[in-house]
Amino acid sequence: MLGSYVGESEKNIRDAFAMARNAADSSPKSCAVLFFDEIDSIAPKRGGTGDGGGVMDRVVATLLGELDNNITNDGGYVFVIGATNRPDLLDPSLYRQGRLDRLVFLGLATEPSERIKIMTALMRKFSFENGMHAESMAEELVNEIPPNLSGADFSAITSGAFMQSLGRLCRQIEYDSKNEGKPLDDYMRSLHPEQLIPIITKKDLMKAAANVTPSVSPDTAEYYNSLRVRFSS
Repeated sequence: MLGSYVGESEKNIRDAFAMARNAADSSPKSCAVLFFDEIDSIAPKRGGTGDGGGVMDRVVATLLGELDNNITNDGGYVFVIGATNRPDLLDPSLYRQGRLDRLVFLGLATEPSERIKIMTALMRKFSFENGMHAESMAEELVNEIPPNLSGADFSAITSGAFMQSLGRLCRQIEYDSKNEGKPLDDYMRSLHPEQLIPIITKKDLMKAAANVTPSVSPDTAEYYNSLRVRFSS
């Protein structure tokens, strides 16, 4: 979004909104969603960035102007969503009515039901021992993994377990091909496709979980909660 040349960053923002408005005008009374991840990088508090040329101030001003013009000529609407883990760094003008005036706090998943849903979604395409389903495996695991896990931590656990099962499968196929005296490629072609699918065990998931350090410390979690209280009041 931010460019290297004078005026390029502001142009990029205007272009993004123009594309969203065109999409919203694709059918009568339609809408489009424009999502900015890490929005604090393009909308910090004005006057405090120390960039010398006032580039970020102009970028913020451009963004605010576009937010005030989110209704298209044909009655379409552009919904703007911004994500940040530092709302305290954002320019206060973003929070004015009609701009980003709805704040939604997404904290860590602490309830077992929430954690099960996250793990089930991440493991929905996996194959498990004894024909278990992803949800059943998540239910067995939920109380045996650390409590303060972020979405990235859950992803690290599930992907780590998959890589362990994949490595085990590769080693087994290599061993069997040598045992039968066949070249590896020929042996793999003789296998049924289902025999090439990694089978994940609870042990795989537990080992992967043991290798993951929660990315959000208790102090950081408390800080985020203080931001939630501050910006929701």
